[in-house]
Amino acid sequence: KIYHLLTEDLPKPNVIIYIRASLPTLLERIKKRGRPFEQEMDKQYLEQLINDYEAAIKQFKESDPPMPVIEINGDQEDFVISDAVFNRIADQVKEYIE
Repeated sequence: KIYHLLTEDLPKPNVIIYIRASLPTLLERIKKRGRPFEQEMDKQYLEQLINDYEAAIKQFKESDPPMPVIEINGDQEDFVISDAVFNRIADQVKEYIE
């Protein structure tokens, strides 16, 4: 309820980019980044975040009108290391903002 009260008059985004990744992928990327404050992140917390994001994305897609969502498989695609993936995502976003 609080979320809806705080956000009802905010402008809606043209598109949402959702990078879906499994817990093992998230843990590997956290390890790779090497940020000290992330290294001891609780796995249960991350699992809960994954579930919460899934629920939120479902709500966006089922809203009236539905919110467009670009879904990226983060287990298979990494826009940080692949220019091709980054450019493909950028092209998808451009379709919604041009």
